[in-house]
Amino acid sequence: MRVSDIMTRTVYTVSPDAPLREVATLICLHHISGVPVVDAAGQLVGMVSERDVLQALYPTYTELIDDPLRSRDFVEMESRYDDLSRRKVAELMVRHVVMAKPEMPLLEAASQMLRHCIRRLPVVEAGRLVGIVSLGDMHQALFAQYLGRK
Repeated sequence: MRVSDIMTRTVYTVSPDAPLREVATLICLHHISGVPVVDAAGQLVGMVSERDVLQALYPTYTELIDDPLRSRDFVEMESRYDDLSRRKVAELMVRHVVMAKPEMPLLEAASQMLRHCIRRLPVVEAGRLVGIVSLGDMHQALFAQYLGRK
């Protein structure tokens, strides 16, 4: 089985200049955990996930050293969410993106995800985003093919 056999071809994306509020909206409305970031030409330039957004609420190492007590004020951290949601995607997106090609064997893509501790891979052909595949997609496809036949 190949990535192209199971990838989702309709992918929600954001631009690097979009506010994080747009990412949060897509994640919540479509029950997804991350969004590819593409430029105006459709070239993949990054990924931003719900983990990236939530991690931005926590204090940096410098903030933790400068004020260890305030750095553990979780109510205050939560209050920063509205300010955070106004920041640009480019500020939080991961720029070094692990990706798959459509012809990649499914288990090779899964090994990439496991090695890099990620749950989704954008599928790219000639630099352009053509789909996305998640660990859940892979598990369901493998289950259906090998275990669901009993």
